[in-house]
Amino acid sequence: MPRALTLDALRSSHPIEVAVGEAEEIRQIFDAISYTKGASVIRMLSSWLGVDVFLAGIRRYLHRHKYQNAKTLDLWNALSEEAGVDVGVFMHLWTKRVGYPVVDVVSLDEVTIEVRQSRYLSTGDVAESEDETTWWIPLNIASSPSALTLTDKTNTFKLSSSVFKLNARQTGLYRVNYSIDILKTLAEEIKKGKDGILSDPTDRIGLLSDAASLSVSGQKKTSGLLELLRAFEKEENYFLSLFRHDLLLLTDWLIHSSDLQRMVQNFRNFVEYLVCLVRTTYGGSRRLEGSSPALI
Repeated sequence: MPRALTLDALRSSHPIEVAVGEAEEIRQIFDAISYTKGASVIRMLSSWLGVDVFLAGIRRYLHRHKYQNAKTLDLWNALSEEAGVDVGVFMHLWTKRVGYPVVDVVSLDEVTIEVRQSRYLSTGDVAESEDETTWWIPLNIASSPSALTLTDKTNTFKLSSSVFKLNARQTGLYRVNYSIDILKTLAEEIKKGKDGILSDPTDRIGLLSDAASLSVSGQKKTSGLLELLRAFEKEENYFLSLFRHDLLLLTDWLIHSSDLQRMVQNFRNFVEYLVCLVRTTYGGSRRLEGSSPALI
């Protein structure tokens, strides 16, 4: 999934499903985007339909077309018959169109959110002509029992809780851009550890990854990413700690590019503070001189 999100965020990307004129074109067409994005989209479809329904549809497809040639549409038809929904409409948007969306989320009240989709590019300069696709997006909201799908550019949804996270377990191929108030709530959930809605490390990594990518594209302030990083002070997952280190390097580059001396120094102090926390957790307890959590 991470590689698919990185590659498909470029203008040089291409759809998963493209016409093949000659056999020699296969080597050019089936590249990292075809395989990584293809696998990610199939995983998203499986989560949307439910694993049992998805596998039943696969069995129907294989049995019907054994010892025969088959087309992509044959697979969608078999899955549609098993699931009782038009899988083709859903999948054509993901396989025949280039790119993927970013979903902007704002709270209208305690249990109502407004969700808006647009194409995501890592450069952040999406032209109107590049944002013509309206994807079907499984919102897969943690803490919400109902399955919600965004099928318009913008829609509102009623939730069962004021605390929520979209794209639970990161099964969907899209980025999520939360308003600052929602992001602060999620930061508090991170601090709760196993007692919060972000107890799954996949959700915590996904939240950080989205915030970092949106900072790079200019769609989110770097301060929002730092708010999240601070919430990971007591993070015990080793891989998440490594990922946090990578994000600190990224944020260092973002801040240095602004050439603001005071901001650079404050960020260095912030990094020293987090490094001390890692030393305390995984070995060593010496505190770096001058480090403080309250400098940003």
